[in-house]
Amino acid sequence: MTRGYIYNKTRKNTIAMLVWAIVLFILCILYVSDSYIYLLNAHSAGHELDAANLRSNSRVLTIEPESEAFNTRDLMVVMPPFLRINELFVDGASYRFQFTAESFEDAGFGYGVTESKTLEILYANPQTHSYPPNTEFKVGFISIEGVKYVALLPADYSIIPGDTIKGAVFSELPLFVGHDLGMTENAGANIPSYIVDLRGLTVEDEFVDFGLVIFFSILFPTFLIYSILCLFKPNIHPNYIRIAKFGDIDKVCAEIDEEITHESTYKEKKKVYTTHYIIEETLYNTRVRKNHMLRH
Repeated sequence: MTRGYIYNKTRKNTIAMLVWAIVLFILCILYVSDSYIYLLNAHSAGHELDAANLRSNSRVLTIEPESEAFNTRDLMVVMPPFLRINELFVDGASYRFQFTAESFEDAGFGYGVTESKTLEILYANPQTHSYPPNTEFKVGFISIEGVKYVALLPADYSIIPGDTIKGAVFSELPLFVGHDLGMTENAGANIPSYIVDLRGLTVEDEFVDFGLVIFFSILFPTFLIYSILCLFKPNIHPNYIRIAKFGDIDKVCAEIDEEITHESTYKEKKKVYTTHYIIEETLYNTRVRKNHMLRH
């Protein structure tokens, strides 16, 4: 590649581009390291649960006896749009798990959404054990390795002892659920602070982060590699690719080198006007266009 005006400008453009490529690559590493957990869990059926680790990380809560349901309307208790990862049981890089359900017990109540978007307690039919059609989720108990955990699950979700439960998250017991359990025969019982959450809620922006981790992991390393290659092979830089449409690159560059020092060449702001070319100089690009207003 002939060294001259375009070569030197392209060299400076490439160095500026490389600086940004390195900065973006570092930011990419920081983002990916912070969001990599979503890549492992967002579309996972669940990692094998370490029940002993779950037990050791759970606090013991006592269900206090209650005489009336939690006032969800006045306290504006709503269905959460997502779960916060800092409120979940996280084991290493896993927050979705699969495990074997030893037993399941229905608590006899669940929750539906009112017209004001708040939750209200709903009860199962004592004879049929079915829930009203507007029930968003029901409350029950799932036993895992001898420990009974509160579970929140869709009203039509049925569990048979021995079933493998997939995609479960373990979240902190909501206050209103713990309160309403106090109106059942479970009042006075001790339960773990983590519950089995099978409502299918997303965890923060996990699906957005899942896509962005993949996208950034491809884009920014590629940009860095391309910037480095441009240092050693300037002809792959956009500057030279644009010049190629005018003919032989070396010939065009030689013409520019000859004309750039001519007395008729002049500069206005960021544009240099030669006899046959208009060259726009910026920090990241040196754009060459034909000068159709040829001076004779």
